[in-house]
Amino acid sequence: MGRTGLLSRWRVDPTSASVRVLLQEAELGAALALYGGTGGWERSLELRVEKANATVWTATAFAVGPGGETEQLGQIEGIKLPIELAISASNSVFEVSAGGRTVWRGRLKFDLPAPRVFLRACGDWGLGPRERGAVFGVVHLRGVAAEKEISGQVVDDRGKPVPYAWVHVAGDPFAHTTAAADGTFSLHFVPLPGDKLVCGAEGYGFFTHALGDRAGTDPVILVCSTEPTPRPEYPRPEFDRSSGWWQNLNGVWQFAPDPRNVGTEEKWESLPEPYPYCIRVPFPWTSLLACGEEAMASPIKYTGIWGGYAGAAWYRRTVRIRDDLPAGADVLLKFGAVNFSADVYWDGTLVGHHEGGFDPFAINLGPLTPGSEHTLTVRVYFPQDVEAAGIPVGKQGWWFSHAPGIWQTVWLEAVSPLGQITRLHVTPKVAFASNGRLKEGTAFTVRVDAEGCWEQIQLRVLDAAGQPVGEAMLPRGKNQNEVDIGVANPQLWDIDSPYLYTVTAALVFQGQIIDKVSTYAGLREVRVDWAPGHDPSSAAVNDQYKYVYLNNKPLYVLGVLDQGYNPWGIYTYPSYGPADRPGSIMADVAAARQLGYNLVRLHIKQNEPLWLYEAARTGLLVWDEIPCQLAALRGQAWERWMYQFNAQYERDYNNPAIIIRSLFNEAWGASDISYNPQTQQLIREAVALQRKREPHRLVIDNSAVQALNNRHIDTDINDEHIYLPEWRPWRETLATIERLIFPGSTYNFHVGAQTGQPYILSEFSATSGNTLAIRMFPKVAGYVKVNLADQEWERGRAQWNRGNALSADRSWNQLDYAGLPAEAVTENAPDVVVFDAPPQGWLPDEEDAATVGVYVSSFERTRFDLPLRLAIRVVAAREARGPEVLKDVQLDLCLPPFSVTRVTDIVLPADEDILFVTVVASLSRGERVVARNVGMWKRH
Repeated sequence: MGRTGLLSRWRVDPTSASVRVLLQEAELGAALALYGGTGGWERSLELRVEKANATVWTATAFAVGPGGETEQLGQIEGIKLPIELAISASNSVFEVSAGGRTVWRGRLKFDLPAPRVFLRACGDWGLGPRERGAVFGVVHLRGVAAEKEISGQVVDDRGKPVPYAWVHVAGDPFAHTTAAADGTFSLHFVPLPGDKLVCGAEGYGFFTHALGDRAGTDPVILVCSTEPTPRPEYPRPEFDRSSGWWQNLNGVWQFAPDPRNVGTEEKWESLPEPYPYCIRVPFPWTSLLACGEEAMASPIKYTGIWGGYAGAAWYRRTVRIRDDLPAGADVLLKFGAVNFSADVYWDGTLVGHHEGGFDPFAINLGPLTPGSEHTLTVRVYFPQDVEAAGIPVGKQGWWFSHAPGIWQTVWLEAVSPLGQITRLHVTPKVAFASNGRLKEGTAFTVRVDAEGCWEQIQLRVLDAAGQPVGEAMLPRGKNQNEVDIGVANPQLWDIDSPYLYTVTAALVFQGQIIDKVSTYAGLREVRVDWAPGHDPSSAAVNDQYKYVYLNNKPLYVLGVLDQGYNPWGIYTYPSYGPADRPGSIMADVAAARQLGYNLVRLHIKQNEPLWLYEAARTGLLVWDEIPCQLAALRGQAWERWMYQFNAQYERDYNNPAIIIRSLFNEAWGASDISYNPQTQQLIREAVALQRKREPHRLVIDNSAVQALNNRHIDTDINDEHIYLPEWRPWRETLATIERLIFPGSTYNFHVGAQTGQPYILSEFSATSGNTLAIRMFPKVAGYVKVNLADQEWERGRAQWNRGNALSADRSWNQLDYAGLPAEAVTENAPDVVVFDAPPQGWLPDEEDAATVGVYVSSFERTRFDLPLRLAIRVVAAREARGPEVLKDVQLDLCLPPFSVTRVTDIVLPADEDILFVTVVASLSRGERVVARNVGMWKRH
């Protein structure tokens, strides 16, 4: 149901059943439900008890339909705890009561087939669906539905038995079994309409079979074939050894949850019998892809049968080393990411331990024999209480679903036992002359670390066609391990021309290359600088402000918040490509570009390396963030935050798309930032470290929020989150902020004052024309809209995300009249036309007409020399006549680049016979329409 709680093993008969339970105490609330869904937020009848004040509670009955739609059925007030909660059914007529008082009685509008009893604590919706505690007594249940048996055999596509296959009913955490050695199985459950059997086995795949009405009839044959390797691509383009030998270990593994945490003591790494379940790697165990149920994914169904599980779990698979393993090589066992801690066993021996949910790690297995078989076992632990554990989680486990387990690719990689490269960091060295041209000396600064025996490191820079354009050599014994490599005919990386170079490092010993690693890199410069004409030498202090500059040109930030979640794999993308596969990395990045965004704010998640590569390949800027912990910045929580901070620097250093890094979001994990000098000092030190070691990026100390008492201390960008859904209060707020942005202002700072930092609205309510309203204020240097896509409970229901462009399943939420994404040319464009009024308003009642200002915000970076033309048509609809054109003009505009200008006014008439007035504006640059806007004003 999108919540964790206690779900009964038994189903009840909706024609004659009852359940009652004593709710003894609760923090904020609790619920008794009859749940008839398949693990999503659907098909339930719920009695929810919630606190009205310190001693009085309310009891409310809710129905949640097949599509997740929620209807309040009835409510009573003035109840006190403890209280008995009850739901009964007779011939599909339900009665819901609390303390003997009827809350609701009647029939549901949808079928509730054989539901289960579900108990849960209610969360604090003031800060997301954060769950709290509740204490229930014994559950009294009458009217258990009868189960049936289904039996059969699992075979492969040649008809041979598949031993020890795992068979389960999709969406049912209790209806599962493990087949015998000959593939036969027997399963008991209550069959429901539309049930499907899912079977999977190590080394094969997951396959789904419609059950129909075969429960209790003849045995069924389930075919389990070999599926293509999931996520087959080499996973780390930023540290790439794929030119050598490597072997992907993704696929279906054995799996065993360990809720009592006894596996280590009982030596599960050496158990002779198979584990009871199977899991698809590399997807979090909570995901649908992990258990073969990805076909069930929807906006209200996004977790699999282990969706609520946290704790220990064990993975195991047989590994056969490919015959082409180079002779004499050592083999590295590599993990892209395991959340949170991992104990790794090879042939029953513990060979490695790692903590950290986002970063890659490797274990040297030494030399292995080609064709040999081995057993790989991994014990993973993800804590139930992420706040107490102090681990970086971002929004996992308290805001959205958690993503525990092996969630990125596992692979083997051959290296020389003599030595290997351990780091390859590339920094762009780009500078511009006063005339805007590149200065001489454009280069990459390349740093390489290596271990073992080697004599020199050969470095080459290759252009996009694979031709060398620069090279250097680092001899051993040199005190420094970095060098500048000049680039012939340098090509800049920019949002409209994302030119990528390849940098290779070859480790040489006795004239032979013993290791070779490559990475991608881009030549680009990012900084903050004064807006044209608004520097201290040209403007009064209250008219001084800065913008973000990319490659020596102002950049208006057109950003969107991307949570990095999807309903198939939660944290892990279903695939890298192709671009037309919903939820793939390529598709998500392409959608952001298609919507007109030039930047994605990747929200408190260190995303997969291939996602970051795709952003760099397509010219999508990235504002990344350090995943937060929820515990205060002290002791182990601070150490773990610093570990993640360092890991993000280490892995993602080379990516040219990442231009901004936030250290904290809304002071999550640093809630005392406003008053605690110790916390402030820790954050200052982290900011200083970020600037020192990554000078090619901007840093934000804390992405601030207006509604809470957390602001900035030391930052390159003065960003802020403001949620105001209505246009007029929003416009007034923007006007107030415009007056508060100038050097010396203390607005939005806890300590110190502004020094001209660009002001960016990094979260806001993108409704009611609010996005376009921002563009009337030149001191606002950009925005980040919420969100790219719906996810879990944030499905456009709340004020802050009604403007989500994509649904969770990646279909378009909003299209314009031409069938294009509605935002692309109305809001998210460098040039836009803005009406100083809500997009839908009221005509004036007075005798005098009303005037609406028309603004053009001009931030085109590459074609700003082309002429601008604004076409405006004002059409009125009168009571007794058809449409009447009141105004039809075209204006040739000569506007300075990177400016906001009020170019004309629209007069809204006060004629009483006018029913409504529509204004259509079209802005062209050269022959191309670059922006549109439509406004409508009605008679009261």
